Amino acid sequence: PPHHKMSGAVAWRSLKVTPTQLNLFNTFRNGQCWGWRETQDGCFAGAIGRRLFILRQTESDVVYRTLASSDSSSSSSSTAATDLEALHDFFQLETDLAPLHARWSRGNSKSNKNMAIICQALQGMRVARQDPVECLFSFIVSSNNNITRIGNILGHWRRSYGEHLVTTDAESHTELRPHNDPREDSVAYFAFPTLERLAQCTKEDFYAKGTPYGAGYRASFLVNSANKLLELGGREFLLGLRKETAPLVVREQLVTHFDGVGPKVADCV
Repeated sequence: PPHHKMSGAVAWRSLKVTPTQLNLFNTFRNGQCWGWRETQDGCFAGAIGRRLFILRQTESDVVYRTLASSDSSSSSSSTAATDLEALHDFFQLETDLAPLHARWSRGNSKSNKNMAIICQALQGMRVARQDPVECLFSFIVSSNNNITRIGNILGHWRRSYGEHLVTTDAESHTELRPHNDPREDSVAYFAFPTLERLAQCTKEDFYAKGTPYGAGYRASFLVNSANKLLELGGREFLLGLRKETAPLVVREQLVTHFDGVGPKVADCV
């Protein structure tokens, strides 16, 4: 990809959300999304669509920087508002966690008592509202797999088939250095591949023989599901399912149409 480097100061902005409503560590470390890289200084960097963000947990808030945005032609104020909206939507911040925790924990049953322990231990953990295409194909890959390997496979897809967003200059932005490799002085970030690009991949592409990034037996599922989703109308079909209020209807649609999606994978999606 083009070697565009980020440099110079980028302002931190506040999400105005307390740690009990959003905890980055509990949200990103639980195996629901794999596009966010944990970096130095307790930050997480990742893309939402074609926007690249870096997020940092503070004692009372989450703050963010926008390092790349698809809306570069807009004024800085309108772009900031759009970036904020993207983060609010991704973390579903319109939903207050406190009433949910109270309802799940209320009562004397074993499940209520267990939920009280879980809610206390994992405060601020949210379900991320991922792009539906990324969500579907990530969880097809997740079947009988582990978190590290899933992340490696999806990272390979981003680098090989996704749009290059930016190569960060970690000398200027020390918080962008991966937390497990402080020697790395630049990191390239990519958007998740589009459905159209995934549909161009062959089974051999997904097998990725000779690399640690092969999808194994899931390769044929990925090819068939990408082509089926295109037939159904692509991303808009999945967005239509998002509007469905009956979970069992969504599960039935996902299981019926997509190879590699059984009841458990459908529930994850």
